[in-house]
Amino acid sequence: MSFHGDESDWLTMGVRAINLVFAGRLADPVWLENGLEHGAFDLAQAPVTKYLLGVTLRLFGIQSGDWIYWYSGRYDIPPDYVLVPGRAVIALTGYLTLFVIYFLGRELKDHKAGLVAVLLLGFHPLWLICSRRAMSDTPAILFSTLAVLFLLRGLKRKSSGSVLPFLLSGVALGLAIDTKYNAIFLGFVLLSYMCARIAICQHVGDSTALSSIRKVALFVLASVATTVLINPVLYPNPFTQFLKIVSIWQSSSFFSSSIEASGSLVMLAGSFHILIFPGVSIVSVLWPSYPWSWDSPGTLTTATASLFFMIGIVIIGIRTIRDARRMAMGAPALILLWFFGEVLFTSVTVRIMFERYFLPILPPMVLIAALGLASLLDSARVRVRTCYQAARKLSVVLFLVSSVVTLLAFYPELYERAWSYPGNIPQFCTIQQAIARPVGQVAILLFVFAVACTILVLRLPLEVASTTHTARENAT
Repeated sequence: MSFHGDESDWLTMGVRAINLVFAGRLADPVWLENGLEHGAFDLAQAPVTKYLLGVTLRLFGIQSGDWIYWYSGRYDIPPDYVLVPGRAVIALTGYLTLFVIYFLGRELKDHKAGLVAVLLLGFHPLWLICSRRAMSDTPAILFSTLAVLFLLRGLKRKSSGSVLPFLLSGVALGLAIDTKYNAIFLGFVLLSYMCARIAICQHVGDSTALSSIRKVALFVLASVATTVLINPVLYPNPFTQFLKIVSIWQSSSFFSSSIEASGSLVMLAGSFHILIFPGVSIVSVLWPSYPWSWDSPGTLTTATASLFFMIGIVIIGIRTIRDARRMAMGAPALILLWFFGEVLFTSVTVRIMFERYFLPILPPMVLIAALGLASLLDSARVRVRTCYQAARKLSVVLFLVSSVVTLLAFYPELYERAWSYPGNIPQFCTIQQAIARPVGQVAILLFVFAVACTILVLRLPLEVASTTHTARENAT
């Protein structure tokens, strides 16, 4: 796999951080220095990924070394015996995330939805790129999905004394924030959802409202305590230090040109475009002056994930119309709020089109897509009998194979070669590039066959299938 320049910095910070932790120097002023030169840290980068990388390297006997890529004109690429263990522990968090996504799919609908969500995420190009870099993006997704899973488990329990899931959710959220600071947006989403549930309970006179308020308080306390306790950067004063971190990001000259060039509305459309609309540069058509900074105006999603995401949205909308209160109290509403919350916060805060910055949108997206595909399968099972079951199963196979073949169409751009050499910043892979290749055309063809097969099965009248089944039984 190709090298990303930020991996040098993260591995360097990992070695330094774990050396300070093992020496008991959590109050050392070096934690508060911004930059990597002269043994300092990058103040704006959260510490959990540093701990993971540092511990892993120490297990392999690596306790020293500086590989600084961006500073003072240096381009130090870590040797393989450093880079491989660092990438391995991050890849492990990626695989663990798949297990969490499976259980979230079960909470959302059933085990079928869980398996589909795992396949959609596991074969997603953006996930494959980010989950193999020695950087903070993937561990942040692991802890974020855990926070949502524990919260859903806690909300399903009827017992007023079941507070453990809420405590675990708060701890997981604190770990997510201390892995990548933008995970604080997920905290706003979860808190908003719980407050909305409390308001609904109070409106209908539900006696569990008071107990829910206590659980929310425990959730907030656990998340804040975890965030502060494991982050030496916040020790002097958590509130002022957070403001300092925000000011560092806002004042960075690296992002200033993009901030001035693009508005939130354009970035909002861009957030949807990158993950949901494959193959069509909608944003660049609507806004010709769209500031695609650094990355090309493409999308890294697959047609299958995009199609079933839209079906999932429709299904949630129909169920909400039928029973708004029940939907508001269930898992689909939380997943939907999670998705739109991440889209909103990402579009408001991100001002440069590094595609990994949109990774937090991906988990709720694939869960909604899994709900769409699983619900479609259930609908087909009700309408179809005997030999037509084969067509129903074939459609699922075609959809998933199409997603896998799409990855082959991205090669060799799938793992971008960015920054292995000074000044070499190539374009990222896009669906548009993939379609121009024979393998990409095969993937689209498989997708079309899958859609056609699904439409055929769903439009098949139930009485025709039943008649066929009866005729076969009589013949037997």
